[in-house]
Amino acid sequence: MNYLHRLLLDKYHWYKKWHDYPLHNHFHWFLFLFTSALIAFLFNSLRVNNEKVTEVLSVENATPNFNSYELLHGKVIKKAPDRILVQFKDSTSNDKQKEILDSHNLKEKEAIRGTKVKIISLPSGIDPVELVEKLKKDETSYIDFAETDDLVSPEFIPNDQYFSNQWHLPKIETPAAWERTNAQNTIVGICDTGVDGGHEDLAPVLRVDLGFNTVDNSSDWSPIHYHGTMVAGAAAAAVNNSLGVAGVGRNAKIIPVRISN
Repeated sequence: MNYLHRLLLDKYHWYKKWHDYPLHNHFHWFLFLFTSALIAFLFNSLRVNNEKVTEVLSVENATPNFNSYELLHGKVIKKAPDRILVQFKDSTSNDKQKEILDSHNLKEKEAIRGTKVKIISLPSGIDPVELVEKLKKDETSYIDFAETDDLVSPEFIPNDQYFSNQWHLPKIETPAAWERTNAQNTIVGICDTGVDGGHEDLAPVLRVDLGFNTVDNSSDWSPIHYHGTMVAGAAAAAVNNSLGVAGVGRNAKIIPVRISN
């Protein structure tokens, strides 16, 4: 850089005049900072794009871990009249897949990303239920499964008084999770401002024998503020008891721990 600097000074008169200008050094600092910022921006852009590509590839190359979409046995609200779901065996070639679809007057609409399942469009007037049964019978050597595309709601909807107001539970698909599992034998420690042991929605799930107060090393975990009780209710309030609200952790137990004074 020093050689280039000297060369410019000797060769160009305008550069020498600029070099003698009082703000010359400030310009060098500005150029340095601008270049550093540009390099940092380009590096960060490359990193973010690489993460996005990695994420997309991980989804595109994901290996399905199921042999059927019949995972949740909830209440079928309705069946799609214009499509079905089909997953061909790995040994079925693309040409054979097309041959099978053509023979039933069907067309592939699209594949569900990250799986081997294909959405198959039906011509009007075709009963999807009858078609699925026909495919299962006639093409069993070439398909893993064929199913109607069903809109399903979980069967387990608790009767808690204010469940309909708990918009966050359907948002995170809690009822669907409850249908498959629960938090039986799970104990949750609520380390907060204490818990109201007389609350009708919490009393059945409290492990009062394990409650503790870390402030004065006693067993007095009674609340000094309502926040701990609210957190306990959100985590594991008794579910399906016709009272109050439903906690996310259905059938979980709570250890009340007061850590605040």
